[in-house]
Amino acid sequence: MQPGTRPDNTMFEESVLYQMIKEEKFLAGPTVYVNALEYREFLLADSGYNQCSFLVTPIDLVGRPYGLTPEESYYNYRVSRVRCRVEIAIGALKNRF
Repeated sequence: MQPGTRPDNTMFEESVLYQMIKEEKFLAGPTVYVNALEYREFLLADSGYNQCSFLVTPIDLVGRPYGLTPEESYYNYRVSRVRCRVEIAIGALKNRF
């Protein structure tokens, strides 16, 4: 198979990191409650990944004829903002090496 032809989600699900998370050897920190809201460790990903308990992705518009609610739009906006910052940081690291 040619490099770059496998979907990111497939590569992730076949990775050692994914196995470690599933076996609770990584991202297995305690659940924290603040004002009755539950917070746990997670990874942030783009819409090419399947959302699960430890992987946060944007809300997809597929199958939503009326679009997103204002809350869902705000959630996607916040996810996008964090991902942009991460990608800028990765770019800066790549330029250093």
